[in-house]
Amino acid sequence: MAGEQGGAFKKFFERFVVGNRRARLRTRAGPRGAGAEVEPAARRRRDRPGWLGATTRTEARGLVVASVRAEGPAEAAGLYAGDELIAIDGARVDAARLAGRLAERAPGSTVRVTVFRRDELHEIPVTLGEPPAESATIGPLEGATVEQSNT
Repeated sequence: MAGEQGGAFKKFFERFVVGNRRARLRTRAGPRGAGAEVEPAARRRRDRPGWLGATTRTEARGLVVASVRAEGPAEAAGLYAGDELIAIDGARVDAARLAGRLAERAPGSTVRVTVFRRDELHEIPVTLGEPPAESATIGPLEGATVEQSNT
């Protein structure tokens, strides 16, 4: 935001961009003449797939959970980065098959995720969620006052 340098911006960035705290943009940015526009996920149809809330990568040992989104379905169920993803509902998955398996399930449905964690096999029920918004844009509000633009 205009006029803010160093400390305040750095603190905002650490809390809300790097961290997982939610920014209350309307109450914090609105009085300063800024706002946010969230672009909805590409699929907002009735037949949209369930969302696991984790990213994966392929390693020599197989498909591995790379990260788990804060407050997402995978975190709520107890999946962790480093878990080796073996199967969804008893059917083996790899990078190519994971999206297809999830596309067969709607948000709110529960899947059994089989993982290896530290050489132990675990079966974890995960209730799939809604895919999150894909992007958000923060910028000046239309019709911002001179005072708002200068803060």
